Amino acid sequence: MSKQQQLQNINVFIGIPTYDGNVHFKFTLSLINLIEKLKKMGVSFTLSHNMGSLVNRCRNQLVSIFMASKCTHMLFLDSDIYGFENSIEKFIYADKDLVGGIYPIKQHNYNVINKYGLPVTRETLSKELSFNINLCQSYHDMKRQAKNDNGIVEIRHLPGGCLFFSRKMIEQLAVQYPDRQYFACSNESTMRESDKYLYDFFASFIIN
Repeated sequence: MSKQQQLQNINVFIGIPTYDGNVHFKFTLSLINLIEKLKKMGVSFTLSHNMGSLVNRCRNQLVSIFMASKCTHMLFLDSDIYGFENSIEKFIYADKDLVGGIYPIKQHNYNVINKYGLPVTRETLSKELSFNINLCQSYHDMKRQAKNDNGIVEIRHLPGGCLFFSRKMIEQLAVQYPDRQYFACSNESTMRESDKYLYDFFASFIIN
């Protein structure tokens, strides 16, 4: 299948969960750039936002709306990240059921900063950043795989803030974990078509 044929078969559901309905300014700029890029690529897309005090439940609700639509893939975007427009082509052409982008965690390693002293430079910041993934292979093997697979590497745990996945993946999860299905609460919806697709695939838990 050519790249153009691949793009014609893609219909992306962009889901944005928020706590209070607000998004960051840089996120907005990246979202505008993403939409322009998808249009230039000829990729169909739908944009949806959901707000709630528990972001994980917002994710579940957005997935249910995605599954009730005709979209083939879903792209989760957290409202406090940016730069994701630079990864959408790589996500699509990777042809994976689940792929995502990584970004730094929201804390500083002051041991590294103190080691290099003041003023804090761009180089210092690059050395002290930690990323929100857990690897399943050595750093050397990961670099080799990234070089061979256009930057795509296999990892153990991936954040949900920039996540691209297929309808097929959710269908498979629903079959394997039927106990995760739940019924809409009184403050969620009223007899929506998407209610039958409510699964708690984004539950809160601690990984040891």
